[in-house]
Amino acid sequence: EKRGETPPRRERSRSPVREGGGEESKPAPEVDGARLYVGNLSFSANSDDIKEHFSKFGTVVEAVVIMDRNEPGRSRGFGFVVFKSKEEADEALAKGDGTELMGRALRVSSAKSREESRGLRSGPPGGYGRGAPRDRYGG
Repeated sequence: EKRGETPPRRERSRSPVREGGGEESKPAPEVDGARLYVGNLSFSANSDDIKEHFSKFGTVVEAVVIMDRNEPGRSRGFGFVVFKSKEEADEALAKGDGTELMGRALRVSSAKSREESRGLRSGPPGGYGRGAPRDRYGG
């Protein structure tokens, strides 16, 4: 590397880590309104636990617990459940919010699309590029 040249930047994945991950997990086809956010999960909860819990409300097409990148095998405390129909998701939303799983009262709500959840933010992720311009030495 020559003096004065900046090394190429490595791109980092911004997608959340899914339990089980890997190439074999393909997203299920979704029906509008059939995807629910499930919060206040136990850190030891896994996808099978929430799938089993929510299957009493209807046919669960997909259940995913979002895992912590920094502590492999540990949940971030939330996940998503996709039902076969909006009606089943509505029932799970009405009857599932506040139910207990692994000693914790679940918080259930309609999941927002990624575009909705990002709000009005603009610019690069992570807070880069904000504030006063810097000289080329970072000062």
